[in-house]
Amino acid sequence: MIRFKLLFILFALIGIFSSCKSDHDHNYGYYDYPYYDGHPYYYRDGVYYQDPYYTHPYAWDSHHFYSARIEWKGDGLRYAIVLRENPYMGMICRPVNLYNYIPYPHDGELMVRFNWLGEENYNGLIIPVIEITGVSSYRY
Repeated sequence: MIRFKLLFILFALIGIFSSCKSDHDHNYGYYDYPYYDGHPYYYRDGVYYQDPYYTHPYAWDSHHFYSARIEWKGDGLRYAIVLRENPYMGMICRPVNLYNYIPYPHDGELMVRFNWLGEENYNGLIIPVIEITGVSSYRY
């Protein structure tokens, strides 16, 4: 019986000491993760490209529901939609557009479909602007 306890303690210690010690999200990656659909992306003039020579832009699929998180960013930006899949980027939409799909938004998870409108400058920060075209689920 003591051997089983010692073996259990040994496995528990191995599991504890071999676990990842860095502070990051294993499931979703970083928001600024430099890949889209498994390939590196390059950004210039509001367009994401798949090559360093800026000749092949990525085509966003407006029919695909992207896994995202809605987050309150303060009175200047209001709510931001942060993609939880490649390319892990944050975007904003017009408040009226957001309230049409989510009348009482809170920080939470959602599946969102959108059209790309461009980008705007918010206090020196260039942020992509989208138009939400569909929300399939929303949890907070």
